[in-house]
Amino acid sequence: METTGRRQEETTMLCSILAMPVKHWFLILALIVLFLALYVVVYAGETGVPRCDLQRGLAGALNLSRQQCEDIWCETDSFYDDTAGIRNKIVEKRIELKNLSKSLKADQYVT
Repeated sequence: METTGRRQEETTMLCSILAMPVKHWFLILALIVLFLALYVVVYAGETGVPRCDLQRGLAGALNLSRQQCEDIWCETDSFYDDTAGIRNKIVEKRIELKNLSKSLKADQYVT
């Protein structure tokens, strides 16, 4: 009799623990852990974008060697570095033009 009563108490206690309302922070934490696990699974082993993938992309389409592909990327990088100042000036001029067009009234230059 004693073991049956004890077993029933354990079962009742277990059911009451499982029936307790789950706190919101626990659900949020569980979702964060789930998304982190998914991130690790999806992006495992990827260190970045491959610059010279010889099977796909430009190198694959043009049948380039690894050295030719690296040379193309070096030239592209140097082009972007050389034109960075000009691109910044263009962006500044666009912003200035946008601000001027917002501030001026349409009939200001009509004579």
